[in-house]
Amino acid sequence: EAFKTANKKLNLLSSITRHDILNQLTPLLGYMDLSEELTHDPAHLEIIHKEQRIMNTIQKQIEFTRNYEDIGVKEPVWYNIKGYFHELTPSYPNHSIIISESVSSLEIFADPLFPLIFPNLIDNSIRHGEKVTSITLSSYEEGDSLILVYEDNGNGIPIDEKEKIFERG
Repeated sequence: EAFKTANKKLNLLSSITRHDILNQLTPLLGYMDLSEELTHDPAHLEIIHKEQRIMNTIQKQIEFTRNYEDIGVKEPVWYNIKGYFHELTPSYPNHSIIISESVSSLEIFADPLFPLIFPNLIDNSIRHGEKVTSITLSSYEEGDSLILVYEDNGNGIPIDEKEKIFERG
């Protein structure tokens, strides 16, 4: 009970803090737009555009934390992986990338935030894979475990960086 109470308080504090920060970013972005309109100096405009990109990234990162506020708090639910993966495909209209799966009627009992995994993986493939033309989701059994495999044919992670992929940064 104490854990639940502490978690609720932390979630409330996180929510209020996130809201307050976003409330400060909004006028800052407005002032950047105003600065952009008031200057004709190309060097200054370039700086303003860089500032705007940074601010947009900060805003997205703060909004991203909202998704993870309730990890482990809500009851798990069943997800039809094949159906969900197919629903995502129209969200990525890049016709040069083929998104496919071979998971039959696989269902997973998982945290309600589980659906956030695939859009994040697909986005990473597109942004960092450089020449990705294929994204595939598959599964296989190994002993008592089911292994879900997400892969793309992009340039991959350099060998000297593979050990770092689960480290912060």
